[in-house]
Amino acid sequence: MGRSCKDISELLEAAKRIRLVDRESVDLKTEKLLEELRRCFVIHYFLDGLVEARTWIKMFQNIVRKSVAAVNAKNVLLPKEFRSFVIDPLHHLSKKLFNYVYEFARGRLDEDSFLRVAEAAVRTSLRSNLRSLYENWVFLALVYELGTMYNARIVFPEHMHIL
Repeated sequence: MGRSCKDISELLEAAKRIRLVDRESVDLKTEKLLEELRRCFVIHYFLDGLVEARTWIKMFQNIVRKSVAAVNAKNVLLPKEFRSFVIDPLHHLSKKLFNYVYEFARGRLDEDSFLRVAEAAVRTSLRSNLRSLYENWVFLALVYELGTMYNARIVFPEHMHIL
């Protein structure tokens, strides 16, 4: 999961001390602290979900390769949000906290409110993306079976990508 995280309570306290006025006045050190808070929040509260996601992503990437080969496709096209999750679930989920972290650092959200809304945002995104991962895995498993059992091929769309 990358670098180790500081204690989440230390990061929350450090973010409280910042008291930003606006996003334009953020220096590099502050930006790094807020980025670390986002990343460590996800790891601290959702480590099991990240591990589960990475396991499913490996299975998904495997069926992508197999289904593409089975039907002579060029690749699989994924929606931008979902593709971001598949490429790096930690980074994707951390991005969901961008606005909340700034609102917290500006003093517009107290700690309890921040923890509540941040957890809800990450939980919603994680569940939604895991559901999409499973649904797409099922679809591609069917494509793979059609290709291997019935010699099915992609003829439409003309760009030869599985949608």
